Amino acid sequence: MTSNVFGFHNAISAGDGTNATLADFTSFLDSGGSFYLGGNSSGATNPTDGYFAWNNTDKSLLISGSKVNVEVDKFFLGNTDTQFISGSNGNIKISGDVEFEGKTSNGATIFYDDFSGNLTANETFTTSDTPKVDGTGVGYHIYQNNGEKSFVTGQGEFSGRIAEFGDANDNDEIWMSSNKLIPFNENSLYELEVRYKIAAANMSIPKVYAGITAYAADGTTKVNAIAANSFSSQHYFAASASTTLTDGTDWIIKKGFFKGTASSGNGGAHNSDTDPGTIHQGALNGYITPVFIANFNDQAGTVQLDYIKITETGGGGSTRISGDSIKTGVLKSNNLSADSGSEFRLDEGTLKLGGTSNPGFEVTKEGFVTATNIVESSVIVEPPNSASYFEYYDESGGSTNDSTRLILDGSTGGLVTMNMSLAVAPTYVIRDIQFPSNAGSNEVAKLELTVIANGVEFDNEAVASGYAEYVSLLSYAESPS
Repeated sequence: MTSNVFGFHNAISAGDGTNATLADFTSFLDSGGSFYLGGNSSGATNPTDGYFAWNNTDKSLLISGSKVNVEVDKFFLGNTDTQFISGSNGNIKISGDVEFEGKTSNGATIFYDDFSGNLTANETFTTSDTPKVDGTGVGYHIYQNNGEKSFVTGQGEFSGRIAEFGDANDNDEIWMSSNKLIPFNENSLYELEVRYKIAAANMSIPKVYAGITAYAADGTTKVNAIAANSFSSQHYFAASASTTLTDGTDWIIKKGFFKGTASSGNGGAHNSDTDPGTIHQGALNGYITPVFIANFNDQAGTVQLDYIKITETGGGGSTRISGDSIKTGVLKSNNLSADSGSEFRLDEGTLKLGGTSNPGFEVTKEGFVTATNIVESSVIVEPPNSASYFEYYDESGGSTNDSTRLILDGSTGGLVTMNMSLAVAPTYVIRDIQFPSNAGSNEVAKLELTVIANGVEFDNEAVASGYAEYVSLLSYAESPS
């Protein structure tokens, strides 16, 4: 304790050897109303332990550390007059515009497993092949299940537990692929990172593979490097047939990079972000998940795995939610593939419905529309519904009706149509046609009009449609006898 500071300190290492300086304190409350908990005044001794500080001069509160955990039933961050985030009763509310950036400087971690938690090894590594696309996938499917599996600690792990495979006796191969599938963005750069070591002495033959199992858009069909639906021959970007001869017997970190798709040349070790590998194009709009193989090809050995991590650096886009609008580049359905699903590329101005290779409906950026089949609304005008499609009026503007206007835009209670059959004749000659508003004021409007009834008359001069041009396909049929 001094005249300015009240708190606790370690051994006095500065000053006159009697009075402690701020650098010696682990916590203090000073005369200005500021307080500090953890480390010393320059920051925590171990940054992962964190520290908590209030600066009464700046009126600022600092909570720092990688293990900060705030658990509350309700929270409110921000200002009610500008923007805020609040949560209660299982709901989260965001006030103000929200922008999601698709590219960050260091990327976003989209998968991380250090095998911490309460699951046993047998619960984590199972024969259950149950991949999930909604984030609920549990553990790893064991494609080859010959070696022993256990969790150990105190082996130099960074955190969590070590997954240990094999006992260096007989067949110790373990081939595992996660059941948690991650949406694959062909425009993003991905980094797969694993930390492992081949622990058993004199084991130079056992091989390690680390990479990605790819899935098609259905989330079930596997897509390996040559497009086959198989766990084998997948995309081993981080480690491919690694042994102690190449990696030694100590802990080693392997990184693999990949981006985009290709029809061939996929997979293989790609350990530099300047030379990323590719996923087979069959996984376009599909999913990825990590795969790890220890003691490959039925070898005896012991391999310890510390963690698996996947980082994504976005493809350069962003999504902005503002009020009742969403600003983004591409909208895709969850099932998008070559022959199913929908894709709306807003930046390009294109639309595909029914798959990407041969869609049933497509709009190009030039405005060309292609459809497998178009069925338009067709109306038969008969006495019961004629009032919805015949409008009578005085051509001269008076009060005595002498003309008929065909109503195609639904304004008098009928259906909107450009395909009409007249099974009843109107009372007066047809002199005008009211088109749907989306036909455009200076466009060519195409009406298919079939005359079934006798007595239908058109003006012997121009039919006034209200548009610059009018193309009428008239087909006359004899009335039924």
